[in-house]
Amino acid sequence: MIYYLKSLLPKIKAYSQTLDNTSLLVNKPWVLIDPKGNHHKYIFKKDGELIYSKEGHALTGRWELIPGANSLFIDRDGEKFLLNQGFVDPAVLVLQIDGAKEDYQILANEKRIPDLNVEAYLRNIYYEKYNIGPKKLHTNKILEINDFNSNYYPKNITIDGEKAEDGRYVLKSQRVTYVVRNECLVKKEYNIIREFENIGEVEFKKLDFNQFVPIVGNKVYRFGKAIKDGKYTEKKTKCKFIIAEGKVIEKYWEYKYQLTIGGMIIIKQKNKDRLSKHDQINYQMGSFLKDGKYIINSNCRVRIKDGMIKRIRNQKSLQRQS
Repeated sequence: MIYYLKSLLPKIKAYSQTLDNTSLLVNKPWVLIDPKGNHHKYIFKKDGELIYSKEGHALTGRWELIPGANSLFIDRDGEKFLLNQGFVDPAVLVLQIDGAKEDYQILANEKRIPDLNVEAYLRNIYYEKYNIGPKKLHTNKILEINDFNSNYYPKNITIDGEKAEDGRYVLKSQRVTYVVRNECLVKKEYNIIREFENIGEVEFKKLDFNQFVPIVGNKVYRFGKAIKDGKYTEKKTKCKFIIAEGKVIEKYWEYKYQLTIGGMIIIKQKNKDRLSKHDQINYQMGSFLKDGKYIINSNCRVRIKDGMIKRIRNQKSLQRQS
């Protein structure tokens, strides 16, 4: 959090209140989160007494506001600290140890921030004040779109407050991809998500917003990177996809059928539920059938030419073999 805080504080400092307003401090349930993630409760009493917890024990110390300097003097455990104001509001105290540029004491008001997630709280202040739209990426980083609610493009992009490199950024759901060039959002793409055997979920870039199933011509990515060329099988439907140069060039299902003359054939179907003209037919051992007329499963009649279906009759009686 400290790394992100360093870039965030200068941007939200203008919206900070001041320590001079001691009503923000006194008798509030402040919780300090140390570098190890341990929580220590602090209560600043009006008379200057400091009550705090350490390893389950309640201890006392002293605190004092340094007027005009926006600093707190803390005396605890026999040690004395001067803490300078970083960011202050009713929910958060970000205090910097005097003389230590990167050493912060961060306290959260547990009534205002019950989960004590100070980073999320400060991020939301930044996003609201600067009209930034946060989008969670599949990497769990946050893509930040500046001037989010305007209709003007291109929009500047940062990742967790840092420069965004050129590339494709996929949201957590994988259904949207943002394309970034020169630290700007240049394109928003919509994806269809399918799971391939052996490699997991992939993104088919939609050719049209109203497209709902993958088709020939879709580009295919996995977390924004083009997948390798080859043959892939969708896990749920067993649909086959041939990918070349990152794009679907063929889509089909393979089913087995019984010939009345004996033997099994495999048909590469463009449609999952029925035969179509130009479906490719393979005989046993992968060789093509000779041109001619054939009967499949006792009643369905097909005419084959050049290894493809040219005519189909009585398809309703067709039954596939498992």
